[in-house]
Amino acid sequence: MDQNRIWEKYGWRGGEQNPRCLAVNTVLAGKYLVGPVLGEGGFGITYMGYDLNMKTRIAIKEYFPVELVSRDTTRLSEGGGSDRVISLSGEKSKTYRQGLQ
Repeated sequence: MDQNRIWEKYGWRGGEQNPRCLAVNTVLAGKYLVGPVLGEGGFGITYMGYDLNMKTRIAIKEYFPVELVSRDTTRLSEGGGSDRVISLSGEKSKTYRQGLQ
């Protein structure tokens, strides 16, 4: 399957990505394909997604509070993003972990 064709079907034509975001075509849990960013806010990033089992478009929300975490940009994938999130130290790390629950 040409994964970029999925996104073209929904109007995405490619382009540069913010390295702070997951790369387009990252596969999560073996069944969710990450697409282009739909929006970013103070607590997270929302991506267009695709459920590879159900063959349907979905939204993927990533908990990514910008004051508490950063993305490891030393490990960029071909698509321009990294899947490694680094929590800041001390109290910020504790707050981030609590937010995950």
